[in-house]
Amino acid sequence: NMVTPTKTTLEQIHISPGDLKTFKGKVAMLDYMGKRPIILNCMVHLRRFKDENKTILFHQLSPQPFNAPIWQKFKQLWKEFNY
Repeated sequence: NMVTPTKTTLEQIHISPGDLKTFKGKVAMLDYMGKRPIILNCMVHLRRFKDENKTILFHQLSPQPFNAPIWQKFKQLWKEFNY
């Protein structure tokens, strides 16, 4: 009875600075620890390494709404992330 299908929706949005593409969406799934459904908000950033011919997909996930302080903290990660 704990089987809950995971549903994901993503849409391409206005490109964030430094991204090749930016996506915003939701992941509806079962929180196995709490044994209840949960919705995770997500942002996905496609970026290219400056000095190498490589790209990365950086995922940010939180159950908090997009206007919550955690999303500003996620933005700070880019300032500390060497890519």
